[in-house]
Amino acid sequence: MHNSRYCIPPAGFSSCVKVEVNIRASVEEVFKKISDISEWHRFFPEYEFRADENRLYAGMIYSYKRRGSKKWTRVKVISYVENELIVGETLEPDSIFKRMQYEHRLVRINDRETISMEQVSYTPRYGILGTLLDKVIIKRLVMKSLLNAHLTLKKICEKNEHGGA
Repeated sequence: MHNSRYCIPPAGFSSCVKVEVNIRASVEEVFKKISDISEWHRFFPEYEFRADENRLYAGMIYSYKRRGSKKWTRVKVISYVENELIVGETLEPDSIFKRMQYEHRLVRINDRETISMEQVSYTPRYGILGTLLDKVIIKRLVMKSLLNAHLTLKKICEKNEHGGA
């Protein structure tokens, strides 16, 4: 089951999207995937990621860019709780967002089932034009990318949980 939920952007952000997906795998198995930046190309194939280390931690800075783009955007992991939470925020604008933050939270249902919830909060660039574009297309693109990432995470974790590669 997956669900896109209504969200209210926190102070300092103008928009947000939220996704929630049930995964038939342990919290530990899911967290192992989301906390390893070398796995992220599987969830977000339209982006490239680079970091000095693969495993995330609080205070870590990594970079991303859209494939084909030249500009890398730095992100700082501002909160990290093992098997529970990762929060990251951009340190500079990218081509679409003036500011962006994600909060990825895992909730244990039982030993073999996890709810993966992620909220992406952002402020688009380009002032009033960015606000209009957000209403027309940006929010839908962010939601589609986020939902696809979570459904891919679900598929990978459930395959691993059931003895697949």
